[in-house]
This record gives sequence, C-alpha cells and structure tokens, in this order.
Amino acid sequence: MKSSWGVCIQTENEQVSDTHPINKGTITLSGRLVGEQKNDIAEAYAFLRALREVNPSTPGSFYIDNLGVVQTADQPFDPGVRQRATHSARSTWRRIRALLRERQSLHTRTDIKWIHSHVDDAQRRKWKPGACHTCACGGIELEDGSLACDPAHPHHIGNQLADELATLALGDEDIDINLARPFESPVMGEEDWIMTIEEGYVQGNIKDALGAQQVHHVLEMMRQSSSAKNMQEWGLRDQVSHPVVKKALINDTVTSRRFRLKLWTNSLPTYGNLHKRMSFQSATHLVYGSHINGGCCPLCGCQCEETMRHVLMECPKHKHIRDKLMRDVHQCWSSENKLQTW
Repeated sequence: MKSSWGVCIQTENEQVSDTHPINKGTITLSGRLVGEQKNDIAEAYAFLRALREVNPSTPGSFYIDNLGVVQTADQPFDPGVRQRATHSARSTWRRIRALLRERQSLHTRTDIKWIHSHVDDAQRRKWKPGACHTCACGGIELEDGSLACDPAHPHHIGNQLADELATLALGDEDIDINLARPFESPVMGEEDWIMTIEEGYVQGNIKDALGAQQVHHVLEMMRQSSSAKNMQEWGLRDQVSHPVVKKALINDTVTSRRFRLKLWTNSLPTYGNLHKRMSFQSATHLVYGSHINGGCCPLCGCQCEETMRHVLMECPKHKHIRDKLMRDVHQCWSSENKLQTW
C-alpha cells in the first residue's frame, strides 16, 4: 500500500475558483509519505506541512477532509507519554501540537474545519439528515429542499486540487526513512525514546506492535515446521494473504467462526479428510463404512480426491459458481480502482 499527501494554501483574498484553480496567491505542496503507509498518517502530515508553511502569527483557516484529524486537532489537551504510546503517528502529532501551542501563545486565530471529500459525486455530496458534522462550505439547497455540498465552492476546489496532487505523488518512488530530509522523517518529533523491531521504526501502538511481532514469530515457526503439514500450510497461506482482506474475514459475522477455523485449518469433513481418518473398526469407519468411496469426490465422478482445493478450485460441478464469483470480483475491482492505487 502507498500513501501520499497534498496541500493547497491560498490567501483569503485570492481564493481558487473553477476558472482560476491556481493563482499567484496559491501554494501547492505534495509528496510521498515517509515511513508507515497509512491514509490517516498522510492526512495528519498534510496538516503539519500546511502549518509549517504559514507563519505562526498569521491567522488562518485549515480545511481538512479527514474528520479524525479534525477531531484530534480540536482536543484541548496533549496526552501523556503512556497514552501517546498507543497512538498512531506520534511524532507528527507532537509537532502539530507544538505549532498549535505556538499559535495560541501568540493569540493567532486558527480555525480547523472539516470539508467533505470527492463532492464531484452527486450522491456523496448530499447531506444526511441529522448528521453530527456539516461541511465547511455551508451547503446549497436542492430542489427537493435537502442540502448538499457546493462543488464550486473555493474550499472544495482547493481540496480537490490537493487530492489530485496527492494522487500524482503516488507515482513517486519510495523514500528511504534513513535518507529522508529531517523535517520529512517520521522520527522527528518523537519521544526521548523510540522502538525498532527488526530494524523497522514503530510509529503506531507499541503494545500492538509487540503483539504483532509475537504472532509473526509463531507464524514463522509454523512455516518452517517439518512435522505438521497442516501447520506449515497455514503459515504459508497467511504469508501470501493481504492484511486488510484477512482482517475482514476474521471479523466476518455472517459465517460461523467454527466453520471458518475448520476451513482455514483444512479440518472440514471432506471425503479426502474422512478417508485419511479411517482405519478398521475406527469410529469414522463404523459411521461411514464404504460410503467414503476411497476419498474421491462424489459429485464430479472424476475419481479425484475430494480436498478443499478440489472443492473450491477444481471440481467441474462448481465451475459455474466460480466463474460468476470471478466476474463479480473483477467488476468490483474495476469500479473501485478509479485512482489506479491498488
């Protein structure tokens, strides 16, 4: 996964417009994120870069399309070291808070407001009735009496420009954390101590990082296991799985956890698995007898062993289901890949 950031800064008397998206009073900044690649970190870093570009004594309004960043910036206190150790992008937020404190000490007006993103989509720009947060553009009234964001508002045009700059920056090369300029480094602004795991700097929750490292060592032992084939296969499958997809499957509430665990550990009662458990006078033999058919698939008649791979990937009986699934996945993938960022 790649993350990047974009900033559009304009003087209040020379705001961008449809006809003049960039004028002499506009400053644009963008780049690839250094360190951990996460969207919320990129949004926070963009806020930091905007703060750095404006003199602390200059009043300003900051419009951000990430509500989490706006809410965190509005918190009136700086959490202690113990609490910060659980936060993401600690160093970035410490630098942001230092700049905000400086502006406060100078009695400089600093407005931090949320603005809706991607309002070029007619459905997205509609306001939800009773929403807790409203866009800083103020909205416009539609024919049906409902409210929606105004895509021609200067704040939306500036935000769109910042998003386009960030998308272009995704094509830049990765920046080595050790070669980054000091003010770009995620280490700048950190605590008096930092934690590294396998030469990697931990930017997020320290406790979670330690837990993840423990899981990593267990999975590595499973992958290298020579005594238990199922354990080795589990480790290898985990290695090639995508973390986001894996998390979604783990948190799935539609399919029972018992079934999912049996599926992942190859413990479902396929004919192949049942045949391996059978021995003379075993419980499996007494229950199923000759119905197991030597472990062969009972559906396709091809005399192939009925394994999970055969059931899910190979059995001709289920080919029409697999073909439909692949078409649906391809359609979803194509429609979501608008920014070509997969």
